[in-house]
Amino acid sequence: MATRGEPPRKRANTRQTSGFADGDAVREALQNSNPDEVAHALVTLRNQLTIKPHSPPIAPSDARLTLLHSYLSSPLTRDAKQIFDIWSCTPSKSPQQLAAPISALAAILNLLTSHYTFHALGQPIVKALLSTPWIHQLNAYLGSSSNELVIAALKCLVACAGFAGGTEQRALMDAFAWESKSLHKLLSMRRRPSSSSSHKNATPDPLAQPDIRTLYILLQLSFLSPTSSAAVKIALLSGHREQFAALFKGLHQDPPGVVQRVLEVAWGGAWGDARVPRAVKVGVFGEGTLAHIAKLYERERAEDDAPHAPAELAHHFLLALCTHPGSGVCFRDRGWYPRDTSTNEPSTSLTPDATEEFEGEVESGAKPQSRIHNRILASLLKSLRPADDARQRELSLRILAACPELVAGYSWPALEPRLSSRWLANVAFMREVVGMGVPADSFFLPGTQKEREYNPSPPPLATILANILPLPALKTHLTKGLQSPAPLVQHASALALARCLEKYVRVREAMGGVGEVLGEGEGGRWSGRARE
Repeated sequence: MATRGEPPRKRANTRQTSGFADGDAVREALQNSNPDEVAHALVTLRNQLTIKPHSPPIAPSDARLTLLHSYLSSPLTRDAKQIFDIWSCTPSKSPQQLAAPISALAAILNLLTSHYTFHALGQPIVKALLSTPWIHQLNAYLGSSSNELVIAALKCLVACAGFAGGTEQRALMDAFAWESKSLHKLLSMRRRPSSSSSHKNATPDPLAQPDIRTLYILLQLSFLSPTSSAAVKIALLSGHREQFAALFKGLHQDPPGVVQRVLEVAWGGAWGDARVPRAVKVGVFGEGTLAHIAKLYERERAEDDAPHAPAELAHHFLLALCTHPGSGVCFRDRGWYPRDTSTNEPSTSLTPDATEEFEGEVESGAKPQSRIHNRILASLLKSLRPADDARQRELSLRILAACPELVAGYSWPALEPRLSSRWLANVAFMREVVGMGVPADSFFLPGTQKEREYNPSPPPLATILANILPLPALKTHLTKGLQSPAPLVQHASALALARCLEKYVRVREAMGGVGEVLGEGEGGRWSGRARE
């Protein structure tokens, strides 16, 4: 007869839940033969090392730094060899277990980069991650069907890019799989909004808890940080122009915090860095990119307790980029004169602005044969609705004031008189454009500013007329408006007609003054053009 033995005892719970006291505790926990226990220990380590959002600066005496120093200084675990060994032994069919060592390495690097004295502990880890086989695995994980593994890989790459002020950014850029087809998919992988009513008001900070799209955006933006070298920035904006420009395609759907970060880095890291050639930046911020940014005008209200509405952020960015001749994508034009396209090669006689314009067109793949200098802004104007939004109205007016060449080719909306708020807004906008000053500076020959001489040839007649009467049918429209039974339509039409007549007088006076300076008689070119 068999004797009854002692009842089975419960297996002791060896899992670490409250964090590790020192490096020996970490080393011992990661030596466990149970893969699940090891993964749990790595998650515990990651959580213990993670820097919380909006936390105060890390002090050199921080207990977490002391823990890492104790762990990484040991010959057995120097350079995080133990964690790399765990990574290499984890089967590829276990994405959650694979994500554990990768996310732990990212947390380690984010903590070690906080102080220069700890960079020596993290530098070998970064170099290992950017070497074979680890970088190839990280690139491959970006195409994984496991979101957890994709997030871990992106966080690790972001940590490498920002470590020690970006000292290894060029190595990361060279090793990153820029041509991978999975990158396009990353830009569409957003966090799904919670359907639970209890979580509707608990929207996580998109930068503190980024989704996959935001992490990929942050990875690219890290190459434009204040500590990034000019070579890295140029390599991103020129060598990987399409990948960087793709970030703006869905920007109008991103949270306000992400929108603000993208626009701030684009302005400060790219346009604010004089080391990066203007032509390279123009090649990125072309017609398509500006059109995507302009879509933010649709979001007029502040969201998620953000201090600024997305429309306001886009508005100030576009004002800075598009309304200052000689900077941004706004090139100095010849006023009412067409662009000189007699040569398709840059000349040493060109002004720096004209040379940058030519190089920017070449950089973006366009042929420099347009009759206008500001082709990018002409395209942007077509997408704006100045009659519907005060911000878009201001941007349109300031672009046209900065680039007089664009007035003649502007696509005017329907101006046939009718009693509607849209028509009144359109007529008021037209009145402001017609009321802009005569670009008298463009009447001088291009050359030195010390001894300026007037151009013996006046601007084309069609361009002059387009700045006085923007539409061929405007005379008919204004006549109908003056005869309208609605007093408001009559008043708006009268104001528009008066503004056109005022502009006509100012143009004749300006052209007559040029004719007098040139000593022309009644048969002179300027005098004849004024009579026309």
